[in-house]
Amino acid sequence: MNLYKSKQSVSSFIKKLEHEDIAEKNAAALKNMTSTKLNRISQKSEEAKELTTADIFAKIYRDALPMDDSYKVASACELDNGVTSFVKTKCKSLSPYKYIVERAGSGCKSAENMMSAVNESVDEYFKKFYESVKDTDFEDIEMPESDRKTIVDKITDDMGYDQVSDIIKEHVKETVQDEIRKTKAEDEHVKELEDSLANDETLTTESAIDKKLQAIGESGSVPYVPSLFTGIMINKTDAFTESGLDEEHIQKKAFFESVKEYTLWDMMHTLGLEDYSKGDIDFIATKYARGTI
Repeated sequence: MNLYKSKQSVSSFIKKLEHEDIAEKNAAALKNMTSTKLNRISQKSEEAKELTTADIFAKIYRDALPMDDSYKVASACELDNGVTSFVKTKCKSLSPYKYIVERAGSGCKSAENMMSAVNESVDEYFKKFYESVKDTDFEDIEMPESDRKTIVDKITDDMGYDQVSDIIKEHVKETVQDEIRKTKAEDEHVKELEDSLANDETLTTESAIDKKLQAIGESGSVPYVPSLFTGIMINKTDAFTESGLDEEHIQKKAFFESVKEYTLWDMMHTLGLEDYSKGDIDFIATKYARGTI
């Protein structure tokens, strides 16, 4: 009885191997079909366009970010993901490639130029697979990362994106320096105002102080609209305040993250992919400050 069971077990195992062998041969035959390989070429071509566009945006952004190269190298993955996340959440698109396709469809020339460069480069790369599809192995239909990097470098060079990164970097530096100057001036103004009110012996009631402030145009009746950088800074500060860090670390981290985020907005505008009016910027900045973006 045991011998019979053993024989059945061996027989079942052999049949399983035979079935697996047949399935493997069927799968291999399917992969070698021309239609299957053509589908893979199309799929890998579209995938390459997505990755190439994401890499172009990431390169422009990393080069534009006014931070130490050591940080940018160590945080490359985080920064690259940050660009894609920005496109998804702020530009309301599924990916960088789909974003430029959508913007090109809306008549944006800058997006059309980038899309054309990506499409032409990737299509040219995969052309060899179409031309030799019968002699090409299924698994060989791929664009290695090294080849994609070569294409990205060529496009950024041909399109002048390296120079654009330099322009964005200068924009961000100037903005940060201007914000520091404005903050210092505002602090000095508030201090002078407080000293003036404190030294005025006629101001003995809150009503008298309010009248004095109104008389000198400091009543605060005009709604406060922050600059875009300040709006982002308020947003980040509020977010990090809940993290339990001390105030000094909160301010440093908020400033650091604000520079990164502001650079993304400037990148989209400088590349000509978005045309923000002053009203648009005020609206975005206010949403940041209110924590509704």
